[in-house]
Amino acid sequence: LRLIDELAQNPNVYISLNPFSSTANDSMEMLKAQVNNGTNTAFKNYFDSSSFEADGGTNTGDGIRRGFYRIKEFNEKEENKAITNKNFLIILVDGVTTFGSVYEAYYYDDWYRSGTLDFVLGDANINNRQMPTYSYNRYNDGRYAGNGSDLDPIGTLYVETIGELVRAYKKDTAEAIQVYVIGFSSVSRDYDSLEDIALATSGESTYYEAGDVETLNGIFKAIGKDISDALWNIVGP
Repeated sequence: LRLIDELAQNPNVYISLNPFSSTANDSMEMLKAQVNNGTNTAFKNYFDSSSFEADGGTNTGDGIRRGFYRIKEFNEKEENKAITNKNFLIILVDGVTTFGSVYEAYYYDDWYRSGTLDFVLGDANINNRQMPTYSYNRYNDGRYAGNGSDLDPIGTLYVETIGELVRAYKKDTAEAIQVYVIGFSSVSRDYDSLEDIALATSGESTYYEAGDVETLNGIFKAIGKDISDALWNIVGP
């Protein structure tokens, strides 16, 4: 909640939380960060819910997908269409990408047959079941696919695919999505996806590494200031 508290000092900030493990099915609607001159209590309640339990794999692309659509959905509301909205996406991961979201993926060994990956691209929950390792069926409700424990090529390709949506959104305008990628782990190999995620979503290889809570809080503070400064340039003090 530290970063949310920081951002809630500005009355013009809206936030959506999109936790992800094997899926990102608990996507939260965009809510105003500040209510009655304090942080919106809906965020604390959400953090206290089962949505933030650490279990399953790491479907980074699914988290990015749901976060992207919350931004897009907010901007397309009638009352927001005439407003310049500054958009930010903060991606926090504690391990490498192990899953991707697919409708279809024909496997053999540890890879897939060329041209048989059909990724989930729209805004919807997927079925909370893993794609069978040897599957020749198409699942119209979507499944998560990959090895679930180590850096997975399907998961990495899914991040690249969803990252294209993020990079293309309002490209070269003041409303283009600014991305921050943070790895939070004391295990160095858990950072192996960070550059891939950063390149996929922003085209740049910049990311943060936090090996402990103190470092993470420092990163959050720097990002909070960066966002607040950017908003000040639009709406003033």
